[in-house]
Amino acid sequence: MNELIHLMRTTGSPRYFTDEDVSDEVILQAIEAARFAPSGGNRQPVRWIVVRDGQIRRALAELYLPLWQRDMAAFLSGEMRSGAATLGPAVRAANDFAESFGNVPVILVACVVEADLHVHMKDSAGHPNFLGGSSVYTFVQNACLALRSLGVGATITTLICEREAEAAQLLGIPDGMRSACHIAVGYPAGGFPTTLTRLDVEALVSYDRYSDAPPPDL
Repeated sequence: MNELIHLMRTTGSPRYFTDEDVSDEVILQAIEAARFAPSGGNRQPVRWIVVRDGQIRRALAELYLPLWQRDMAAFLSGEMRSGAATLGPAVRAANDFAESFGNVPVILVACVVEADLHVHMKDSAGHPNFLGGSSVYTFVQNACLALRSLGVGATITTLICEREAEAAQLLGIPDGMRSACHIAVGYPAGGFPTTLTRLDVEALVSYDRYSDAPPPDL
């Protein structure tokens, strides 16, 4: 299997990390590669904060945990859909991750220069507009893949973005910028997964017009 495809299939979202430090050399090597992601007009709106300070990490964790607990209650009640094949183990791992978020070796924060997005927040029908993400999360996934290639795990959360004002104060994020996600970075305890549960390609692809029917010859 092609090496890049192998990394894409086995990156995942580790929930458990060792205490081993992740060096600045490794972090910067990943960001150096991530910066070649495409962005609208090549405006490159993403900036990074590498959070090592224990007090700041714990403060971010205090913002994260109640938001996770809210969503977890929605999963368990059926109000929010989960794609996990087996909810029990997934819940335990996710809860453990949320409760130990402040202890991960590094929290990598992807920030966005808002003026460089040039995207309205809502479309003409009033729906939330996610198009700006096309110039943001390409960098984020590049960083995660680069870290994976270096033996480092990365787990993305966007929940803390709901507490943007408090997070911005903690991190010194200036006006005109905001966080796009917070990434837990560390060496995964137990290594990387060999198999991830995902929808089959037949369930994802249609030709010429959207259809729930499987595509031909797959």
